[in-house]
Amino acid sequence: MVPYFGRHGCKQYIRGKPIRYGYKFWCGAIRLGYISWFQPYQGENPNTKHEEYGVGASTVLQFSEALIEAHPGQYHFVFGNFFTSTALLDKLSSTGHQATGTVRKGRIDKAPLESDVALKKKERGTFDYRIDGKGNIVCRWNDSSVVTAASSGAGIDPLCLVNRYSQKLKNKIQFQQPNMIKVYNHFM
Repeated sequence: MVPYFGRHGCKQYIRGKPIRYGYKFWCGAIRLGYISWFQPYQGENPNTKHEEYGVGASTVLQFSEALIEAHPGQYHFVFGNFFTSTALLDKLSSTGHQATGTVRKGRIDKAPLESDVALKKKERGTFDYRIDGKGNIVCRWNDSSVVTAASSGAGIDPLCLVNRYSQKLKNKIQFQQPNMIKVYNHFM
């Protein structure tokens, strides 16, 4: 968001964000944080050739096409839950790229994962995952809250140790996290 408080038709309001009023931009950044592509948000874009994937996924596909055109190669994309769906992971895989991102519950194609409520009752570090027929992995992991992630490029193994503070024990604890969560946290 670029802050703006004047009057303009493109100004957006997003409740609960640090910058609530302003112009919204879709930005694609490289690993070091430099923006390599951006596009102002204009609502639903009828000119995109990926409209069947939805607004978020079509934005990722536009960015990937622009990136490939400027710098040919294979990439691993990492993005948030607004963009992630198994359809997007399949599309990026078909073009030779990998992707990882947190995912909303309705976009995991009814993968038979353990429910959030049941996982929350178990100890921190517990996870459940499924692999679909196309090689995508969907994982639900219990940290301080339950996180669901999907990936076509990072798997569960190797499990990584993480340190967290436990309010219950009033001490630091150590437990395992799946590799795909580590990849997501590293690049986001």
